[in-house]
Amino acid sequence: MTTKEREELAKRINSTPKTLYNWEETRPELIKLIELGLQKEKELKENSNDDNLNAKVIDLEERLQKIETITNSNFSDYIKSLEKEVKENS
Repeated sequence: MTTKEREELAKRINSTPKTLYNWEETRPELIKLIELGLQKEKELKENSNDDNLNAKVIDLEERLQKIETITNSNFSDYIKSLEKEVKENS
């Protein structure tokens, strides 16, 4: 961890850079847990900020469910309706 990163983390957890340095030396597993928590927090923020992507995933899941229920006899009709929908949304 760089000095700047240590200072930023210390400020965030209401501690001091010296304390973090001591923890790095005496409690490396604690530092690792803190880093993993911060990494997970960042991932969650990135994922929650992309609501459009989540909506697309839900839409694709719904389409997959529809495809699973379609029989061979009406498959071509379904493809035509999808093509029409894509054209309308473009």
